[in-house]
Amino acid sequence: TQLQQAYASSHYLRGRLQNLALLDQFGKNAWLVGNGQLEDILREVEKELVEVRESVEAVNRGRKERQEAGRGEMEGLDQAWRVGVGRVVEVEVEIAKLEERRRRILREGARAGG
Repeated sequence: TQLQQAYASSHYLRGRLQNLALLDQFGKNAWLVGNGQLEDILREVEKELVEVRESVEAVNRGRKERQEAGRGEMEGLDQAWRVGVGRVVEVEVEIAKLEERRRRILREGARAGG
């Protein structure tokens, strides 16, 4: 294992030495070319970022417009639901009154016939 570690270190250092020699020989031009390429990539990414932000803003504006357009309908549906629930409660109250009346009539009939 120490031998393997030494071999790996040797291999790494040999590659690093080779890279340093190439850097010394071609470094300035390669660095300038690399920087130019990175600047091009950066400009493209920044352009894409602006486009994506504009797209996101357009989606959000459209969503908000649709929400605002549907607000009246939603409020109307909400009000209709509330009225409907109120009517159901009223019907249930009347049913309870009728059931109580029926029981009272049955009790009075049972007393009269009893």
